[in-house]
Amino acid sequence: DNINPWDYANISSEIEDYRLPVTALKTDWYVGPLTFEADWIPVFLPDRVPLPRGVLQHGIPDAGVPAILAAPPVLPAPTLGHSQTAFRLMHSVWGIDYSLSLYSGFDHHFSMISRREGNQIILTPEYKPLKVFGGDFQKVFGRWGLKGEAAYFQTSDRNGTNPEIANPHFQYVLGNDWSLSDRLSFTVQWEQTIREKFNAALEERAARQNPMHPEVPQRATASVSGVLKWNPLDYLTSQLIGVLNLRDKDSFVLAFLSYEPADAIRFTLGGLFFSGPAQSPFGQMDKEDKIFVEVKYSY
Repeated sequence: DNINPWDYANISSEIEDYRLPVTALKTDWYVGPLTFEADWIPVFLPDRVPLPRGVLQHGIPDAGVPAILAAPPVLPAPTLGHSQTAFRLMHSVWGIDYSLSLYSGFDHHFSMISRREGNQIILTPEYKPLKVFGGDFQKVFGRWGLKGEAAYFQTSDRNGTNPEIANPHFQYVLGNDWSLSDRLSFTVQWEQTIREKFNAALEERAARQNPMHPEVPQRATASVSGVLKWNPLDYLTSQLIGVLNLRDKDSFVLAFLSYEPADAIRFTLGGLFFSGPAQSPFGQMDKEDKIFVEVKYSY
Protein backbone atom coordinates (compact mmCIF):
# COMPACT_ATOMS: atom_id res chain seq x y z
CA ASP A 1 0.00 0.00 0.00
CA ASN A 2 3.00 2.32 0.22
CA ILE A 3 3.65 1.81 -3.49
CA ASN A 4 0.15 1.56 -4.99
CA PRO A 5 -2.36 4.36 -4.37
CA TRP A 6 -6.06 3.60 -3.89
CA ASP A 7 -9.04 4.41 -6.07
CA TYR A 8 -11.49 5.38 -3.32
CA ALA A 9 -13.99 6.65 -5.89
CA ASN A 10 -14.38 3.25 -7.56
CA ILE A 11 -14.25 0.61 -4.84
CA SER A 12 -15.48 -2.76 -6.08
CA SER A 13 -15.58 -6.39 -4.96
CA GLU A 14 -11.92 -7.20 -5.72
CA ILE A 15 -9.34 -5.38 -3.61
CA GLU A 16 -6.83 -5.52 -6.46
CA ASP A 17 -9.29 -3.67 -8.70
CA TYR A 18 -9.09 -0.50 -6.63
CA ARG A 19 -5.36 -0.46 -6.15
CA LEU A 20 -4.21 1.89 -8.88
CA PRO A 21 -1.38 0.40 -10.99
CA VAL A 22 1.91 2.28 -11.20
CA THR A 23 4.84 1.97 -13.57
CA ALA A 24 7.70 0.47 -11.56
CA LEU A 25 10.90 -1.51 -11.74
CA LYS A 26 10.94 -4.43 -9.28
CA THR A 27 13.69 -6.90 -8.47
CA ASP A 28 14.08 -9.75 -5.94
CA TRP A 29 17.26 -11.28 -4.52
CA TYR A 30 17.17 -14.68 -2.81
CA VAL A 31 19.84 -15.32 -0.18
CA GLY A 32 19.17 -18.64 1.51
CA PRO A 33 15.88 -18.28 3.41
CA LEU A 34 15.86 -14.49 2.94
CA THR A 35 14.15 -12.59 0.14
CA PHE A 36 15.15 -8.99 -0.52
CA GLU A 37 12.89 -6.86 -2.72
CA ALA A 38 13.69 -3.44 -4.22
CA ASP A 39 11.27 -1.23 -6.14
CA TRP A 40 11.70 2.00 -8.08
CA ILE A 41 8.64 4.06 -9.05
CA PRO A 42 9.66 6.90 -11.42
CA VAL A 43 6.37 8.85 -11.51
CA PHE A 44 4.17 9.66 -8.52
CA LEU A 45 0.46 8.79 -8.66
CA PRO A 46 -1.87 9.99 -5.85
CA ASP A 47 -4.95 8.39 -4.31
CA ARG A 48 -8.06 8.94 -6.41
CA VAL A 49 -10.48 10.79 -4.11
CA PRO A 50 -13.12 13.50 -4.64
CA LEU A 51 -11.33 16.85 -4.48
CA PRO A 52 -12.95 20.21 -3.67
CA ARG A 53 -13.32 22.49 -6.68
CA GLY A 54 -14.17 26.13 -7.37
CA VAL A 55 -15.74 28.45 -4.81
CA LEU A 56 -16.26 26.73 -1.47
CA GLN A 57 -17.47 29.82 0.40
CA HIS A 58 -18.61 33.21 -0.89
CA GLY A 59 -17.00 36.04 1.01
CA ILE A 60 -18.69 38.97 2.78
CA PRO A 61 -16.09 41.78 2.58
CA ASP A 62 -18.03 44.19 4.82
CA ALA A 63 -18.20 41.56 7.56
CA GLY A 64 -14.60 40.46 7.11
CA VAL A 65 -15.63 36.99 5.96
CA PRO A 66 -13.16 35.78 3.31
CA ALA A 67 -14.08 33.89 0.17
CA ILE A 68 -12.63 30.39 0.07
CA LEU A 69 -11.46 28.99 -3.27
CA ALA A 70 -10.14 25.52 -4.14
CA ALA A 71 -7.14 25.49 -6.48
CA PRO A 72 -6.09 22.51 -8.63
CA PRO A 73 -3.87 19.95 -6.87
CA VAL A 74 -0.08 20.31 -7.00
CA LEU A 75 1.75 17.05 -7.74
CA PRO A 76 5.50 16.37 -7.52
CA ALA A 77 7.16 17.11 -10.85
CA PRO A 78 7.80 13.94 -12.94
CA THR A 79 11.59 14.12 -12.59
CA LEU A 80 14.18 11.60 -11.39
CA GLY A 81 14.61 13.65 -8.22
CA HIS A 82 10.95 13.00 -7.37
CA SER A 83 10.96 9.26 -8.03
CA GLN A 84 10.07 6.86 -5.21
CA THR A 85 11.91 3.83 -3.81
CA ALA A 86 10.86 0.94 -1.61
CA PHE A 87 12.70 -1.98 -0.03
CA ARG A 88 11.50 -5.08 1.79
CA LEU A 89 13.20 -7.99 3.57
CA MET A 90 11.08 -11.17 3.92
CA HIS A 91 11.78 -14.23 6.05
CA SER A 92 10.03 -17.07 7.87
CA VAL A 93 11.11 -18.57 11.20
CA TRP A 94 9.30 -20.95 13.60
CA GLY A 95 6.26 -20.83 11.32
CA ILE A 96 6.07 -17.03 11.53
CA ASP A 97 6.17 -15.14 8.23
CA TYR A 98 7.48 -11.60 8.69
CA SER A 99 8.96 -8.71 6.75
CA LEU A 100 10.68 -5.36 7.30
CA SER A 101 10.20 -2.52 4.84
CA LEU A 102 11.14 1.05 3.92
CA TYR A 103 9.36 3.46 1.59
CA SER A 104 10.77 6.82 0.52
CA GLY A 105 8.56 8.99 -1.65
CA PHE A 106 5.40 11.06 -1.25
CA ASP A 107 2.17 10.77 0.69
CA HIS A 108 -0.56 9.45 -1.63
CA HIS A 109 -3.13 11.55 0.25
CA PHE A 110 -3.00 15.32 -0.05
CA SER A 111 -2.34 17.98 2.57
CA MET A 112 -4.64 21.00 2.17
CA ILE A 113 -2.35 24.04 2.17
CA SER A 114 -3.90 27.50 2.53
CA ARG A 115 -2.69 30.96 1.59
CA ARG A 116 -4.40 34.33 1.93
CA GLU A 117 -4.70 36.76 -0.97
CA GLY A 118 -6.57 39.91 0.02
CA ASN A 119 -10.07 38.84 1.10
CA GLN A 120 -9.63 35.35 -0.32
CA ILE A 121 -8.26 32.12 1.10
CA ILE A 122 -6.86 29.77 -1.53
CA LEU A 123 -6.80 26.07 -0.62
CA THR A 124 -4.41 23.87 -2.61
CA PRO A 125 -4.10 20.06 -2.29
CA GLU A 126 -0.39 19.25 -2.16
CA TYR A 127 1.39 15.90 -1.87
CA LYS A 128 4.24 16.07 0.64
CA PRO A 129 7.39 13.93 1.04
CA LEU A 130 7.03 10.85 3.22
CA LYS A 131 9.17 8.03 4.59
CA VAL A 132 7.60 4.89 6.05
CA PHE A 133 9.50 2.36 8.19
CA GLY A 134 7.39 -0.76 8.61
CA GLY A 135 7.11 -4.41 9.52
CA ASP A 136 4.49 -7.16 9.57
CA PHE A 137 4.01 -10.77 10.70
CA GLN A 138 1.59 -13.67 10.33
CA LYS A 139 1.24 -16.96 12.21
CA VAL A 140 -1.32 -19.72 11.60
CA PHE A 141 -2.63 -21.96 14.40
CA GLY A 142 -4.93 -24.54 12.80
CA ARG A 143 -8.13 -22.64 11.96
CA TRP A 144 -6.82 -19.45 13.61
CA GLY A 145 -4.51 -16.90 12.10
CA LEU A 146 -2.81 -14.08 14.02
CA LYS A 147 -1.40 -11.17 12.03
CA GLY A 148 -0.11 -7.68 12.62
CA GLU A 149 1.50 -4.73 10.93
CA ALA A 150 3.15 -1.57 12.23
CA ALA A 151 4.80 1.47 10.66
CA TYR A 152 6.35 4.79 11.54
CA PHE A 153 5.42 7.61 9.13
CA GLN A 154 8.05 10.33 8.94
CA THR A 155 6.20 13.26 7.37
CA SER A 156 7.59 16.59 6.19
CA ASP A 157 6.28 18.25 9.39
CA ARG A 158 8.89 16.60 11.60
CA ASN A 159 8.47 19.06 14.49
CA GLY A 160 4.66 19.09 14.46
CA THR A 161 4.54 22.87 13.96
CA ASN A 162 2.40 22.96 10.78
CA PRO A 163 -1.20 21.90 11.47
CA GLU A 164 -1.92 21.67 7.73
CA ILE A 165 0.52 18.74 7.34
CA ALA A 166 0.19 15.43 9.17
CA ASN A 167 2.46 15.00 12.17
CA PRO A 168 4.96 12.15 12.25
CA HIS A 169 2.96 9.22 13.54
CA PHE A 170 3.03 5.56 14.49
CA GLN A 171 0.33 3.25 13.18
CA TYR A 172 -0.34 -0.39 13.94
CA VAL A 173 -3.00 -3.00 13.24
CA LEU A 174 -3.61 -6.37 14.91
CA GLY A 175 -5.97 -8.92 13.40
CA ASN A 176 -7.31 -12.40 13.83
CA ASP A 177 -8.60 -14.74 11.12
CA TRP A 178 -10.97 -17.50 12.16
CA SER A 179 -12.09 -20.24 9.76
CA LEU A 180 -15.26 -21.58 11.32
CA SER A 181 -15.59 -24.11 8.47
CA ASP A 182 -14.40 -24.63 4.92
CA ARG A 183 -17.19 -22.28 3.76
CA LEU A 184 -17.35 -19.67 6.54
CA SER A 185 -14.58 -17.40 7.84
CA PHE A 186 -14.37 -14.22 9.89
CA THR A 187 -11.66 -11.58 10.29
CA VAL A 188 -11.57 -8.83 12.92
CA GLN A 189 -8.94 -6.09 13.20
CA TRP A 190 -8.00 -3.27 15.55
CA GLU A 191 -6.07 -0.27 14.25
CA GLN A 192 -4.61 2.69 16.11
CA THR A 193 -2.75 5.82 15.02
CA ILE A 194 -0.60 7.72 17.55
CA ARG A 195 0.67 11.16 16.53
CA GLU A 196 4.13 12.32 17.56
CA LYS A 197 5.10 15.95 18.32
CA PHE A 198 1.43 16.64 19.07
CA ASN A 199 0.71 20.19 20.27
CA ALA A 200 -2.91 20.38 21.41
CA ALA A 201 -2.91 24.19 21.83
CA LEU A 202 -1.53 24.69 18.30
CA GLU A 203 -4.08 22.29 16.81
CA GLU A 204 -6.98 23.99 18.63
CA ARG A 205 -5.88 27.44 17.48
CA ALA A 206 -5.57 26.25 13.88
CA ALA A 207 -9.01 24.64 14.01
CA ARG A 208 -10.62 27.90 15.21
CA GLN A 209 -9.09 29.69 12.22
CA ASN A 210 -10.15 27.07 9.69
CA PRO A 211 -13.72 27.64 8.43
CA MET A 212 -13.69 24.45 6.32
CA HIS A 213 -12.30 21.91 8.81
CA PRO A 214 -12.83 23.21 12.36
CA GLU A 215 -12.39 19.78 13.95
CA VAL A 216 -9.51 19.44 16.43
CA PRO A 217 -7.43 16.29 15.85
CA GLN A 218 -6.49 13.98 18.69
CA ARG A 219 -3.12 12.54 19.59
CA ALA A 220 -4.46 8.97 19.27
CA THR A 221 -7.33 7.59 17.20
CA ALA A 222 -8.55 4.04 16.64
CA SER A 223 -10.80 2.02 14.37
CA VAL A 224 -12.15 -1.52 14.09
CA SER A 225 -12.91 -3.54 10.99
CA GLY A 226 -14.32 -6.91 10.10
CA VAL A 227 -14.73 -9.21 7.10
CA LEU A 228 -17.28 -12.03 6.93
CA LYS A 229 -16.89 -14.52 4.05
CA TRP A 230 -19.48 -17.20 3.29
CA ASN A 231 -19.47 -19.62 0.36
CA PRO A 232 -22.83 -21.41 0.59
CA LEU A 233 -22.18 -23.24 -2.71
CA ASP A 234 -19.10 -24.03 -4.78
CA TYR A 235 -20.03 -21.37 -7.33
CA LEU A 236 -21.55 -18.77 -4.96
CA THR A 237 -19.51 -16.37 -2.78
CA SER A 238 -20.60 -13.57 -0.43
CA GLN A 239 -18.65 -11.04 1.61
CA LEU A 240 -19.50 -8.33 4.12
CA ILE A 241 -16.75 -5.81 4.91
CA GLY A 242 -17.07 -3.00 7.45
CA VAL A 243 -14.86 -0.30 9.01
CA LEU A 244 -15.77 1.98 11.93
CA ASN A 245 -13.64 4.93 13.08
CA LEU A 246 -14.24 5.13 16.83
CA ARG A 247 -13.63 8.84 17.28
CA ASP A 248 -15.71 10.28 14.44
CA LYS A 249 -18.24 7.41 14.37
CA ASP A 250 -17.95 7.34 10.58
CA SER A 251 -18.18 4.04 8.76
CA PHE A 252 -17.77 2.23 5.47
CA VAL A 253 -19.62 -0.93 4.43
CA LEU A 254 -19.08 -3.05 1.32
CA ALA A 255 -21.31 -6.08 0.67
CA PHE A 256 -21.47 -8.25 -2.43
CA LEU A 257 -22.58 -11.60 -3.82
CA SER A 258 -20.68 -13.32 -6.65
CA TYR A 259 -21.85 -16.12 -8.94
CA GLU A 260 -19.48 -18.12 -11.15
CA PRO A 261 -21.34 -20.15 -13.79
CA ALA A 262 -17.97 -21.21 -15.26
CA ASP A 263 -14.30 -21.07 -14.26
CA ALA A 264 -13.54 -17.93 -16.28
CA ILE A 265 -16.75 -15.95 -15.77
CA ARG A 266 -18.05 -14.19 -12.67
CA PHE A 267 -21.09 -12.00 -12.05
CA THR A 268 -21.16 -9.76 -8.96
CA LEU A 269 -23.91 -7.68 -7.37
CA GLY A 270 -22.81 -5.38 -4.56
CA GLY A 271 -23.35 -2.22 -2.57
CA LEU A 272 -21.00 0.41 -1.18
CA PHE A 273 -22.09 2.75 1.61
CA PHE A 274 -20.37 5.58 3.53
CA SER A 275 -21.72 7.45 6.54
CA GLY A 276 -20.54 9.85 9.23
CA PRO A 277 -20.14 13.54 10.10
CA ALA A 278 -19.50 15.81 7.12
CA GLN A 279 -15.79 16.41 7.84
CA SER A 280 -14.93 12.83 8.84
CA PRO A 281 -12.89 10.60 6.47
CA PHE A 282 -15.86 8.46 5.38
CA GLY A 283 -18.39 11.28 5.86
CA GLN A 284 -16.65 13.21 3.08
CA MET A 285 -17.41 10.24 0.79
CA ASP A 286 -21.12 10.23 1.66
CA LYS A 287 -22.19 11.04 -1.91
CA GLU A 288 -20.15 8.12 -3.27
CA ASP A 289 -22.67 5.44 -2.16
CA LYS A 290 -23.56 3.08 -4.98
CA ILE A 291 -25.02 -0.22 -6.07
CA PHE A 292 -22.85 -1.93 -8.68
CA VAL A 293 -22.93 -4.88 -11.05
CA GLU A 294 -19.74 -6.46 -12.38
CA VAL A 295 -19.14 -8.97 -15.13
CA LYS A 296 -15.58 -10.33 -15.18
CA TYR A 297 -14.03 -12.66 -17.73
CA SER A 298 -10.59 -14.09 -16.94
CA TYR A 299 -8.21 -15.57 -19.47
